[in-house]
Parts: sequence; structure tokens; C-alpha cells
Amino acid sequence: MKKLLYLLICLLAGIGVLRAEDNVFLDAYGDLFGLTDYPYGGSYLISSQFEYKGLNYAVVGVAPAQVGVMAPNAKIKITEAHPYDIAPFTPVYTAEYDKMPGGHASGEVEIENRFVHALGLSDYGDQNNCVCVVTRIMTGAFSNCTELTGITLPFFLTEIRPGAFYNCSKLEHVYVNGSPQDKAQVTIYPYVFDKCTSLKKVDMTIVKRVNINGGAVFTNCPNLEEIILRAEGEEFRMLTSRTVPSLKIVRVTTKNPNTIYWHSIGESPFLPEEYANAKLIVPDGSKEQYQAIEPWSNFSNILTESEYASAENIVVGHELVNIAGRAASLIDLDACADIYEVSGLKVATLDAETPEFTAPFPGIFIIKSGANSQKVVLQ
Repeated sequence: MKKLLYLLICLLAGIGVLRAEDNVFLDAYGDLFGLTDYPYGGSYLISSQFEYKGLNYAVVGVAPAQVGVMAPNAKIKITEAHPYDIAPFTPVYTAEYDKMPGGHASGEVEIENRFVHALGLSDYGDQNNCVCVVTRIMTGAFSNCTELTGITLPFFLTEIRPGAFYNCSKLEHVYVNGSPQDKAQVTIYPYVFDKCTSLKKVDMTIVKRVNINGGAVFTNCPNLEEIILRAEGEEFRMLTSRTVPSLKIVRVTTKNPNTIYWHSIGESPFLPEEYANAKLIVPDGSKEQYQAIEPWSNFSNILTESEYASAENIVVGHELVNIAGRAASLIDLDACADIYEVSGLKVATLDAETPEFTAPFPGIFIIKSGANSQKVVLQ
């Protein structure tokens, strides 16, 4: 533990363990460890240190070892120049994400919530196994991973730093690995999904706070069709700075919406065409609350989960599966069925060996077997 603490101190101070080189990328948003005592001073380096199952990590906290996903061989200089709670509120776009290494992540990637890794930090020189909890996605961690198609985020996250998935041009969906939605405290920063041109569906229910220096989380995402989020005050900041109306479904999980920051963000999170045409899906029993408060009241189509399910549930042919909540299970174990998202992406096959499927987040799924198909809403 002593060596782990020493390593963290060295990381924060940028001495002893790290050596500043030319290939250092700046992150001038501050607020990483809550070090906002000095509004216009102080900086430190964080460098990728070890690899685990194809992803690179850095130690960013202790007790237990908190780690952040990093781009390989990247050094990030964190500058405490613009903490979230003081002026100016305009983001400083300093990291050159186009030049960041981006790693080799491809296809579907799941970031584990926690894992055991031999960090080699024992006083006795042996390879101690440390429990690593993934709490951060660091600046540009997956930038330019142009073959990444899907990401599942860990539920212990506290921060998703700027440009984390910048220019992941084939990324289609973002899931969360069993997030405790009522307890998640994630802060998200600008440009996280900038230039994710294929992105269609995202689960952002883990986000509690959006860095006040700017929204712009989904800039240059012209195909974003569905987002799932809380409605507790700041989450709509994520959707500012978009110019292309694309959202078809906005699903919220909070029964009593809070719009404490609604009048301070300076722009609407949704575009006029989305207010007119997109469906706002709200928890049962909360429709009147959403109809009475902006920005949610601007939506022309507000449906409860039950109303949405009954409107969209269409069955063709005989029933192949049991549907309960967010899970589907095969009835006829001599048959098999393929499950697709409405975008056409195949997500599972039900058969005798794998008779059950639990959806990573609520939504419409198509279940097909031969000539029979069933459209269901898994909540």
C-alpha cells in the first residue's frame, strides 16, 4: 500500500515516475480529482502504465486501486485552469485528439467493472495482486479506434474525460454493465463522442453531472436515434451543440424530473424537429409531471412505458418466447430464434444451449425464427 500511495503521489506531481516528453496531450478542464482549490494554477501528468485484456490503464486513486482506461503509451497533462464551478464557462478545446494513438480496440468491447492485476507494488518486490476498480475513461482513451462498433461501460465510473471516444466512426451503441442507475455519479465532459458518425443508441443513465464548461458531448453524431438518460437537472447539457435533428426516441428513467439548470444552459438540448417528431418515453405514473415542465413539455409525443409497449408490440406468427421485463426466454427448446435491435444489428441467438437473453437496456427488439417474427419492447 505504501508503494501504491507513492506511485499516486508521483503521478499527481508529474515527478519520479513520469518524464514529460513531446508526446503529451493537454486536458484543460480540471476537476479530475476535485483539485479545484487553485482556480488558475497547477498541473500534473498521468501516463498509461499497464495493459489488461487488450486495454491500457493508469492508476488514478487508491483504496482499492482505482484505475482509468488510457490510450496506449499516452501521457495526459491535466491542467487546473478552468474548474467546472467558476467562469469562464466556455470549453477550452486543447487536446489534439486527431493525433492521439487511440489503441487497437475493435468490434464489441466490454470494460470490466473490476479486475485483479499484479501491479508489482509490494514492499518486498513480489507481484502483489491488487483489486483494480475502473473509475475513469481518460482523455482520448479510445480516440480514433475506427473499428470499434460497440462499448459496454463499467458501473463504477466517476468520470468520462474529454474526447474519450473521439472519431470512433463505426461505433453504433453504448451499453452500461449493470449500472445502479439511482446511485451512479458519473461526470461527463465535452467531445466524448465527437465524430462518432455511426452512433445510433446510447445508455447514459449513469451520468449525474455534465461539466459546466460545455455540453457538446454528441457533436457530429448525425445518426443518433435513441438515448436513455436520467432527468435530474443537468443531463440535457449532453445534447447541446448538435445541429442535425436525428433523435427518434428519448427515454428517461426519473419519475420526478428536475430542471434546475434548464434556464442557465443558454440553448435547447433538442432541436425543433425532435420536439415535434421524437417520442419521449417516461416512467409509468409520471406523464403529467413531464407535460408540466420544460424542456420535456416541448415534446409533442409523450408516452409512458406502458403506452409505448402497447403501441409498438406487434406479433406475427406463433409466440416463440416468453417476455418478462427486460428478458426473453425460448419456449420451444427444439427451435432457435435470432434477436435483433431495430437498427438490424443482431444481438443474440436463443437456442437450447442459450435459451435466455437479457437486453442491455430498454428498447424495441425483433425476434425471428424462420418465417415468424415478433416485435417486443424489453423494459
